[in-house]
Amino acid sequence: MGSDPDVLDLREIGAVLREGWRWVVGGLLVGLLGAALVLILVRPRYEATALVLLRNTPVPSAGVLDMVGGSQTLGGLSSLLGADAGFETEVAILSSRSIAGAVVESLGLQADVIEPGGWTPRRLFATAHYPEDLEEGVYEFERSGDGYLVRGPRTRSEVRAGETVVIGGAVVTLAGSGLPSSFSIELRDFSDAVTGVNESLDVEQAGGTVAELEYRTTSPQLAAEIPNALVAEYMARRRTTGRGINQQRYAFLSEHVDSLSLELERATVALREHQEASGVVDPEASTEAEVEQLMLLRADGEELAIEARALREKLEPRPGIELNAREVAAYPALFANPAINQLLARLTTIDSELAELLERRTEEDPDVRRLVGESQAIEDQIIGMARSYHQSIEQQLQEVSVELDGSHAAIAALPAQVERSFRLERDVDRLAMTLAALETQLVQVRLAAIAELGDVRQIDQAEVPKRVAFPQPMLTLAIGLLAGLFVGTAGALTGGSLGRRVKSVGQVERMTGLPAVSFDPPAPLLIGELGERKSVLVVPVGAGARAGPVAMRIAETAALRGERVVLADWTRDVRILPSGSDSSPDRHGAGSTVDDRRDADDRPEGADYTLHRRAGPDLPATIARSEIEGLEESGSFVVSLLPNIKQPVSVALLSKERTAVLVAPAGARRTELVAAAGILKQLGVPLAGVVVHNGFDDGAGATA
Repeated sequence: MGSDPDVLDLREIGAVLREGWRWVVGGLLVGLLGAALVLILVRPRYEATALVLLRNTPVPSAGVLDMVGGSQTLGGLSSLLGADAGFETEVAILSSRSIAGAVVESLGLQADVIEPGGWTPRRLFATAHYPEDLEEGVYEFERSGDGYLVRGPRTRSEVRAGETVVIGGAVVTLAGSGLPSSFSIELRDFSDAVTGVNESLDVEQAGGTVAELEYRTTSPQLAAEIPNALVAEYMARRRTTGRGINQQRYAFLSEHVDSLSLELERATVALREHQEASGVVDPEASTEAEVEQLMLLRADGEELAIEARALREKLEPRPGIELNAREVAAYPALFANPAINQLLARLTTIDSELAELLERRTEEDPDVRRLVGESQAIEDQIIGMARSYHQSIEQQLQEVSVELDGSHAAIAALPAQVERSFRLERDVDRLAMTLAALETQLVQVRLAAIAELGDVRQIDQAEVPKRVAFPQPMLTLAIGLLAGLFVGTAGALTGGSLGRRVKSVGQVERMTGLPAVSFDPPAPLLIGELGERKSVLVVPVGAGARAGPVAMRIAETAALRGERVVLADWTRDVRILPSGSDSSPDRHGAGSTVDDRRDADDRPEGADYTLHRRAGPDLPATIARSEIEGLEESGSFVVSLLPNIKQPVSVALLSKERTAVLVAPAGARRTELVAAAGILKQLGVPLAGVVVHNGFDDGAGATA
């Protein structure tokens, strides 16, 4: 009985859990049922995230600190504080009802699609107009024939796909195709819709001046569209109502830059078209080229004219002078022709042969006539070739004349073309220089605008989520099981510790803070931490507590340890023992009437003790105190078996000089056991512990 009450015995906890297994199983079933109900009844919610960069202007106090040298001393603390304050301001604006209201209007969020899941109002309605104050409620659309039957608060009508219907004050037009067989929507007034958007929106600082927008809703499309629309609306307002003088200058310069860019593009196109049409890219180079071309054409024309005139003189018939082919062939241009040279060589050969024949023959000779005819044919051929060459020269001369006329016309048009080219180039240069200057100013003003009011840029677009954020089936079931296990375990432990009746030794120790043992009749029962005390009070607690066997076992154990033991029974009236007077102790042995089912022969050797019995609970307190003091003064180890703690004799024997042992049955009332231990502690009676027994057969001990 010397266990430490502060030590947590896992075996005892296990025993309590085994006893309360119904609590654990019930908790698991309840947790599983709760998780199943969440999965069935709770509409799936999707989550999307967008990131937006917020740059803020340092506060004016930073400049003041710079002037007095405080910025270096404080390490720019004021700028950091100003940046944090500015960031919080921008986050507050981003999550304001004003911006949420604009998004509600643009996306038609006063209508919430309940069934089927994942649909948005814009998929169901081609057009929709929602007044701020409408009839709230759920409106159901059920297919009926080729249309839909609409039911809702004070609404019952029919509508076909593509037609318009009024529900709760909202005017909606159904989509022409792709509608489900049935669907239901919930209409909310404008204020509630804005509140719903703000409640589903979570804006946090992701790091630095980057804000993270998380939005949860039942539609995956809206989960991505709403944060993107919030950022777009916020950025639009920052560029309009929230801009300063530099941003206004930036907008003004941006418009002029765009206008000048268009003018420059038109001027460039006009210059290119003029250059393509006129062929003038560089006016000076074009003028020089035209003049050089004209001079070359004139030279070519003069040469061709001289040659044509010379050939004409050679080929024109003159009175009394026959056309000589050999003279014509001697013309330099013709003489250089290899074909004519071959013909001339043939004529020379014919002339030699003809001269030889004429020396021997007459002119009527066939060979002579043949050679004369061949010579005439060659001369005609030479004359024909000369005439052809002359015609080609004349044709070239005509072509050169045409080119000369064109060159003269081109040169005549050059001044106007050059003038237009210079004018177009001047416009392009002027516009380009002006545009470059404005773009430089635009960059400077843009930097000033960034430093003035900060800049906003969306880093990540919210994307349509593919998975449900809540409830996730496996996670929900796991949480339900864990919660059920926790509740069941807590119920089992609480029921075991705070139950109305005692069920285990560990439960007794937790309730009383005292060592406790389970009574085992054959085993010795030791009492620890007695010190100089030689008296033990065995106190029964609760109905059914049988302290007699426990007192006997304590007495036997003390006797085995060499003590002279007296077992004093104060529980009931007893006859005077046969061996002598009622006050003298008798040895416990054969023929005794002690309440022990075992015979004397069944006891271990050396476990004998003396039994002392007096009148029961009605014994006067003075007599009881006197007798126990006499027993204690005799030097014996006194084991006193007391009646109920509320009996006068028990109260009389309680003392700081005597150690008490509580005896309780399994199933004793918790309040009785705690009350008994509390009374003894208040009286200062040392408590050795508690003995718990599971019950004994009738007659096995004294009954309190």
